[in-house]
Amino acid sequence: MEAIGLLTPVVDHAITPVVDHTINPVVRQVGYLVNYKSNVHNLETQTRELLHAKERLQHDVDQELRKVGQKTEADVEEWLTKVNKIIDEAHQFMEDERQAKKCLNGFCRYQPSRKAAKMSQKIMVELQKSKEFPRLTYSTPLQDIWTTVGYQAFQSRTSIVTRILEEFKKDNINIIGIYGMAGVGKTTLVKQVARKAEEDMLFDNVVKVEVRQNTEAERIQIEIAEKLGLKFGEYGTLIGRENIVRQSGMGFDEKHTVAGRARILSNYIKDKKILIIFYDVWEELDLEKLGVPVGMCKILLTSRTKDVLSSKMGIQTNVQLDPLNEEDTRALFQTIVGDVVKDPDIEKVAIEVASECKGLPILVVTVANALKGKKLHSWNDVLRSLKLCDGDELLQKAYSGIEWSYNQLEGEQVKSLFLIFSMLGVRYYILSDMLKYTMGLGLFQGINTMEEANDRLHSLVDKLKDYCLLLDTNGRITMHDLTVKLLEKLHQQVNISYQKDMEMSSRSGQSKRSLKSAQ
Repeated sequence: MEAIGLLTPVVDHAITPVVDHTINPVVRQVGYLVNYKSNVHNLETQTRELLHAKERLQHDVDQELRKVGQKTEADVEEWLTKVNKIIDEAHQFMEDERQAKKCLNGFCRYQPSRKAAKMSQKIMVELQKSKEFPRLTYSTPLQDIWTTVGYQAFQSRTSIVTRILEEFKKDNINIIGIYGMAGVGKTTLVKQVARKAEEDMLFDNVVKVEVRQNTEAERIQIEIAEKLGLKFGEYGTLIGRENIVRQSGMGFDEKHTVAGRARILSNYIKDKKILIIFYDVWEELDLEKLGVPVGMCKILLTSRTKDVLSSKMGIQTNVQLDPLNEEDTRALFQTIVGDVVKDPDIEKVAIEVASECKGLPILVVTVANALKGKKLHSWNDVLRSLKLCDGDELLQKAYSGIEWSYNQLEGEQVKSLFLIFSMLGVRYYILSDMLKYTMGLGLFQGINTMEEANDRLHSLVDKLKDYCLLLDTNGRITMHDLTVKLLEKLHQQVNISYQKDMEMSSRSGQSKRSLKSAQ
């Protein structure tokens, strides 16, 4: 007995491989014959479960994709494709079985039963996978639509685009500014810079943010983040948590403060090649506060004033954008209005209308679109409005920009000098003459010598140039025609208001005298 006990482990050890390699396979093969119905039934059940699992996951994906800037993860797309194929195969198998003729020999069920069991095993694996995806979608940068309505590849503009991109290729140039009067085409130009940069694949991302008077840090930070694929609002979700943690390593509560958002943006930006465009900047932007590290990315800004860019933003390269010349203005105008300008009755008026737009693309585009398909009387009416400066709906944008620039001037001396320039009624201004006028009018208080007055005059003229209220054309100082017209209109309004005040004062005096007489 003791000997038998000693032999038992040895026998078990010897028999086990025989069972595993001989008995079990036989049992399994017999099982396929015996369990044909249950195997097919299980396949039907599991196929239905897989179909439901796929539909649930697809619904979740669709819900995420409704959010802006979301894309499906690659492994999720692959799984959906794979299970669609498995489901189709299972349905085809079951349809074939239903159509098969009844077999008299039971052994003919062996292959279908075996296939059903194998397919069921495969489906179970995919069912488990459907529960294990860490996330279904991921955030992508919001793509700006670089619409450049009114842009044409004029040599004067194309050369500026090329120059800016060439400057950005230099390691030591990180921040560039473009300035020019309202309506001159700054925004359209930077959109072309962005489009060209993307075409040439110079950056990983190109982000565009409109600033204007709203310099609220949170708004700008969120807009930049969304366009980079970072969504502060998604911190509470799995996608948001994993994305932000992976990209920045910051805590979830960082999103609640300007400084926290700045750290997140800064940590993301510094490791990538990114161009950020801030356009229509009206006042100083604190880039460090926003989380846009100067030196870690390329920055392009536009403003109506050079002062905002140079004095307050530390621009390394400044580019002044001038109005279009006469030839380019006509070409842009004709492109928009079309062949109607070839009509002999309209051609002459069209040339005059284009000329009255004074090289400002915003005015060219507005007027040209307004005249599309119009008859001669409409052309004459618009031309008359432009000349008389009473086409409010056409000139409003250009005038509001000029008026804004004037209101931004600091100090009564520079404003008074600007008004003196506007009243002279000349095409070009000679500074030596202006010096005499300003001294004679006593504009510069506390200045006693001609040298001091000359320095002050040149300093104020430079400021007016920085605000694009005076232009430097071929070395001569000029004022844009629309600026002159706006000032003429303002002078008329002031005179009318003054006359009304005088009339009211006169009537009031007469009334008082009448009362005294009555007494």
